[in-house]
Amino acid sequence: MPDPAALSGIIMIGYQQYSPDRLNEVKKSGLPLVFVDTDTLKLGYCSVVADFGQAMQEALEVFWGAGQGADRPFGW
Repeated sequence: MPDPAALSGIIMIGYQQYSPDRLNEVKKSGLPLVFVDTDTLKLGYCSVVADFGQAMQEALEVFWGAGQGADRPFGW
């Protein structure tokens, strides 16, 4: 890991691929830490997770609002 004094924070992608030793090393750095694409809130870590369900709903509403898909289903 780089010198923590040279960093403002740490962004980690995923969670499961990191060993417990690696996670402890990052936690001990004391730097702000956020995980991306994994819900780690129950583990005590901040996280950002995309809401693809909401995005899909909004995309469908745009199609429906434009009159698309009324006579045929979406998908394949």
